[in-house]
Amino acid sequence: MREAIRLLASIGLIDVKPRRGASVAATTPAELETLFGAMAEIEPTCARLAAVSMTPVERRRLQSRREAMTGLVLRDDREAYAAANVDFHTQI
Repeated sequence: MREAIRLLASIGLIDVKPRRGASVAATTPAELETLFGAMAEIEPTCARLAAVSMTPVERRRLQSRREAMTGLVLRDDREAYAAANVDFHTQI
């Protein structure tokens, strides 16, 4: 845990205050744009690796969740979609 905190602090994602703990660092809109760009590059690779290691049952379950989420979008049920999105990513 300490190493992870040191690493996050070294790249500016968290601020560490001795004997007070750590908190998420304030970011500028430009920094957020850069972070989201990096996430857009990393997430497909992570999803591919997760899919390769899934069993057929896990893949069908994930497909079913995705289809259910489409229905939530069509009904404009934002609260249920947000919960389903968390569940979907947890399953991955």
